[in-house]
Amino acid sequence: PAYVKTFQGPPHGIQVERDKLNKYGRGLLGCTIKPKLGLS
Repeated sequence: PAYVKTFQGPPHGIQVERDKLNKYGRGLLGCTIKPKLGLS
C-alpha cells in the first residue's frame, strides 16, 4: 500500500513496448510449466 502511493507508473505506455517487441494483438507475458509444480 505505501509503495503504491510512491509509484509513478511506467515512463511510457504499452504501445511503446509493443513497438519495441514488434508484438501486436496478443499478450506479452508467458510462463513455463516446471516439473516441480506437481502437475501430472
